[in-house]
Amino acid sequence: MKHALFGKIRDYRGKGNSRKLRKNGKIPAVIYSKEIKTLNIEIYPRKIENILRGPLKRNVLISIFIEGQKNPINVMVKDIQIHKIKRSIIHVDFIVVNSQKEITIKIPLVLFGKNTLIIQGGNLFQVKKMVKIKSLPLNIPSEIRLDISEASFGSVCAGDIVMPQNVSLIENLLEPVVIIKKPRKKIVKIKPKDDDSPIISKV
Repeated sequence: MKHALFGKIRDYRGKGNSRKLRKNGKIPAVIYSKEIKTLNIEIYPRKIENILRGPLKRNVLISIFIEGQKNPINVMVKDIQIHKIKRSIIHVDFIVVNSQKEITIKIPLVLFGKNTLIIQGGNLFQVKKMVKIKSLPLNIPSEIRLDISEASFGSVCAGDIVMPQNVSLIENLLEPVVIIKKPRKKIVKIKPKDDDSPIISKV
């Protein structure tokens, strides 16, 4: 899904001007590109905050409509500056993307499914919480899901991930993403009634 954002070219720069801009309910932003000149713009923070609250977070495709320009610019978020106390967005860097060309990006790896070995005490370690994918901007999923319900003790590798249609995994397919280890045996000392020496039992 593509979101729309409206902006206006700003000819001024500097911290003082940025503070004045924020007092007026807007924030500074920059659009970077290899093909066009870097654009300094001003945008409304509430709109970009609402967009970034969506399931794709920063991986969403945004069309920025610049005042006075006919065609929108397709961008994605490159970087965000957050106010240390208020935790609100105070500056955004965008990067121009071609909606018809694939890009490489990292997205969350989410585990699901009830695994009997884990329920019985096995130890689960998620080695990778983010995975690198390649996709068209509009096909980027919010997450990659990995079913671990049938996983055995040992490693689940990147090659075991079932990818969504039109999305490629850019990882070493032999690299572990999840490890399930056997539970450690507990040593229990049982003292018999008629003898002072304990009996060692492994559970």
